[in-house]
Amino acid sequence: MKKEFLSLLACPYCRGGMEIARIVRGREDNIQDGVLRCQCRKYPIVNGILFIIEPWRSLLLHAHFCKKMFKGIASRDFCSWLFLKSTAKIHRMSRVRAALRGYRAQKKAKKELSFFSLSQHFGLGAMHNVRHRFSTQTFWNIYAALPLLTDTRGYVLDFASGLGHSAYVLSHFISPGKIVCVDSQPFYLYLARKYLAPDSEMVCSNDIVPLPFKKESFEKVIAMDCLHCIEHKNIVVNSFQEIVSAQGIILLLHLHNALGSNYSAGMPLSPREYRDMFPSPVWQIKMLPEEDVLKNFLQEGVLDLEKEYGAEEINRSNVVNMLISKSEKYFNKKYTHLRENLLLPRTKWYINPIYKVKEEGENYLLELNFPTRKLKKENPLSLEYLPRTCRIPRKLLHSLDKMQAYPEEIKELIIKFVLLALPERYI
Repeated sequence: MKKEFLSLLACPYCRGGMEIARIVRGREDNIQDGVLRCQCRKYPIVNGILFIIEPWRSLLLHAHFCKKMFKGIASRDFCSWLFLKSTAKIHRMSRVRAALRGYRAQKKAKKELSFFSLSQHFGLGAMHNVRHRFSTQTFWNIYAALPLLTDTRGYVLDFASGLGHSAYVLSHFISPGKIVCVDSQPFYLYLARKYLAPDSEMVCSNDIVPLPFKKESFEKVIAMDCLHCIEHKNIVVNSFQEIVSAQGIILLLHLHNALGSNYSAGMPLSPREYRDMFPSPVWQIKMLPEEDVLKNFLQEGVLDLEKEYGAEEINRSNVVNMLISKSEKYFNKKYTHLRENLLLPRTKWYINPIYKVKEEGENYLLELNFPTRKLKKENPLSLEYLPRTCRIPRKLLHSLDKMQAYPEEIKELIIKFVLLALPERYI
């Protein structure tokens, strides 16, 4: 955790600022393990992750654990301890212990684990929407929203950041150190820091207490595919309104509509109820049917904020996107050429892992392979947009990282998400 990040922090209970109480590992300008304090509490930092949430805060501050941590033992074993505690809620303890044994054996053999193999160890292998996040239409909202997120000099909050996929995409366009990931699952934050967002700030918090940040700390706030799953929505939304700056914007992407039908619906509200959480006329609100947003982006590379949708159109949409700001500068605009943002120059490109790959002479033959029927049903646009089969010359694929400009056939494969700029050690 970097020292400048301290200036954003406020205790969710007393609302006082935080200061460094102890550094166990790292330097004052970049703390790996240590403790922060405010007027009423102490908060541990372990492996660069700040813990606000109970019971992790109490466990980490427990005298016996702190004693071990301050000797430098727990820092080395943190991932094992964290996996054991956080995955035990999901899986039987016997399965978790077996996973830990396998993980430690590979560590002992000095075998570098990829994101896929490590997630497989700890039960995320069956969570195909996590492993294949880059191929899901839900996630493609982040690309459509890029023009609203990347024009910034301030901090960006990625709320319910999960494994850090959104932060990884944003890090290509803004400084990774300006991205703050907040999630309630320490295991997810650990993986995000290890693989997808190593230079971003990490905070383990939840929806029971206000977010631990000062007023107007963030220029942009993004919450994707999460608000309908949160029980204490008002606490979260009130925090968003407090921490975003007067010229900032809040993006609530992929909100399930209670008037529609959705897989894993959660606890959704109607569009009117989502709107009512933001008092008018203080906040300007733009609500869009997600299907229109994605089709405009995929087919034309456009984000159209000029078009006005009536209440009936919004109510008929199973999923909606909301843009909220006190400033009008974000609205009534039409952003174009958005698909060009995908064409990152001099980048190492990988074949999308949702494809089966066969070698055929000097080419790779790719065949689309959705691992489950559920994933297909949840992502009809992905199924429609991703090519069923295609060929890629092997020599061409392995020379792309040296190219400033790509051939048209490669551009098409990138725009179609056949080729992905994945983090190192992802697959």
